[in-house]
Amino acid sequence: MVSSSDNLNPFNKRVIYWLSIALIAFIALSFMTPWKALPRLFLFVGVTLSLVILLFYNYKDLIKKDKLVSAACSIVLYVALSNFLHNIELKEVLQSLRWSATTIIFIIAVALSSFYWATRPRIFSRLFISIVLIVSILTMVIHFWQGYYSARMSGVGFMGHPILGPSALMCLWAAGLVLMSKVKPLSVFDYCLVSFSFLSLFSLTFMSQSRGPLISLIIYTIIMLFVMVLHLDLRKRSFVKIVASVVFFLVVIFGMLSPLVDNMLERGTSYRLDIFQATIENPPESFFFGTGSAASFEDSPAGKVLREETNVRIEHPHNLFLSVYYSSGIFALLCLFSIIITLIARIINNSESNAFISSGLALLFLAIMLNTTDGSKIVAPPSADWMFFWFPFAFLCGVFYSGHDGGARLSPTNQRDSIQ
Repeated sequence: MVSSSDNLNPFNKRVIYWLSIALIAFIALSFMTPWKALPRLFLFVGVTLSLVILLFYNYKDLIKKDKLVSAACSIVLYVALSNFLHNIELKEVLQSLRWSATTIIFIIAVALSSFYWATRPRIFSRLFISIVLIVSILTMVIHFWQGYYSARMSGVGFMGHPILGPSALMCLWAAGLVLMSKVKPLSVFDYCLVSFSFLSLFSLTFMSQSRGPLISLIIYTIIMLFVMVLHLDLRKRSFVKIVASVVFFLVVIFGMLSPLVDNMLERGTSYRLDIFQATIENPPESFFFGTGSAASFEDSPAGKVLREETNVRIEHPHNLFLSVYYSSGIFALLCLFSIIITLIARIINNSESNAFISSGLALLFLAIMLNTTDGSKIVAPPSADWMFFWFPFAFLCGVFYSGHDGGARLSPTNQRDSIQ
């Protein structure tokens, strides 16, 4: 990775600039368009080509500079390769390997781009939060225009799933807040942008009737309010106004949309507790290697038990950590925990402001909450699954690496230019 913007020569600055722009285009269009080919064009051409130039043309062992990113990529590759240990069709195994390649590309691209984003936090924090605001409003307008009020909110692209879509969107929003915590002073425009984006994101999540993301968003918001009062230059009167406004908004929303509340309550736990219990009580075929990430969970011992008890086809354990354990074994799960713990240590040991550190920990905690009630794969095709685990993980790796040491370089040259 990189240690300081001073270590980038002009050529690398241009390449990373286009890498980050292509990546943002991929993310934004994935939320806004129903055509998968359009955002994937930016991923497979813009992002991949930029990475090839950085990794092979200019500095071949770039990835080795950040061992945490390397470890994450190794876990993804291990999960895909471990399918060869199971009786799975070759076509499914090769598909998993292809997905692992694109997942690794995404992880590396986010980690590298995050360094660049952190050098211009005001611009990119506003950009991320604006994307969330636009996507939320656009999704709700389309939903109401089509007359689907009582149905669960869903949209196009990554927003096509009422759980995964809001989860992915709120991780992008939280990443914007991490970057904004580096901005001093915050303007009235920044406060307004954050406020309106929160209102739209909360409304979208509420109308999606997805309880896990909704609860996660509420808890995350409470945490960030404490971060604001403890670490930001925020007057007590302003803080009281913000809290009062948020509480008033929540009361109004819950009151006006009580039919949606009833719908959420009627669904009970959506078999979550049954799924977790069955997954734990009916372990995979191999404790160390699982059943294979390309294998069908429905046909596993736990999946068959759930089919008999609930008469519902359960496609995955609805918990990322249980999914990793069941599909790839205890070794993969321990590796996943190890990189999360290492990332926590990296954030805590960072030398920047307390607001920056606290907002980074809050983003990671948000991702963990979202993946506790849903999330199924760490190896996946370009999808919302990437956005609420690998995106926050790689983003935090990038923005919290630059303050550590001066030994890593994007370029072997000694030319010093800052990104301004």
